Amino acid sequence: MAKQEQLPKIKPQEKPSLLNHGAGQGAFWGGIAGYLATIPMMLSGKVRTAITASFAVSALGAVVGGFLGKSKQEQEQVEGREVKKPTSWNTGIITGLAVVSPITFGISFVNIPKAMAGKVGIVGSLLGLTSLATTITGMVIGSGMRKKEMQRDYNQALNQLGEQKIAEGMAYKNAALSPQEQTILEGLMNAQKQGGHASKLAESREQTSPVQMNL
Repeated sequence: MAKQEQLPKIKPQEKPSLLNHGAGQGAFWGGIAGYLATIPMMLSGKVRTAITASFAVSALGAVVGGFLGKSKQEQEQVEGREVKKPTSWNTGIITGLAVVSPITFGISFVNIPKAMAGKVGIVGSLLGLTSLATTITGMVIGSGMRKKEMQRDYNQALNQLGEQKIAEGMAYKNAALSPQEQTILEGLMNAQKQGGHASKLAESREQTSPVQMNL
């Protein structure tokens, strides 16, 4: 099996921004940390307080992750970005979860206390299904958008690799020629350019000559 060609680093096309995948990852892991930290609070019956605190930790994680992500983007503008093959299993899934988290947290704020009291009802069941559908939709859309970004970077890296191969091939060909052969080649190229120029000049004279004869 042939070894895959190492792709070159690319200069990212997007500008550094706080709204990046780092913010999504920060919100995701912040939400998990907040949830685990507030389990005792939930068990004591302060469910909505625990959900609010968990959401606040998730928001804080998004802010921290956004700054870290922007710093990484700025570094990639200077040093280049490593490119990976596009796949649907990517960080966009986490970003999608983070984007829809206000909706899911809101539904949890309303639904979980009722569920713990055994008073879910039809409305509560519908809200639960809505939360599940929103979560899945966020994951699918986030994954698809991130895959498109990865494909864009991948194509850019392939173009750079092709340009490098062409440049290396030209350098190899030139290096393989002796100084005398290079001089001959340059002379032939110059003669070809001059011949083309002379041919165009002759054509223009032929086109203007009938007009001069009529005059």
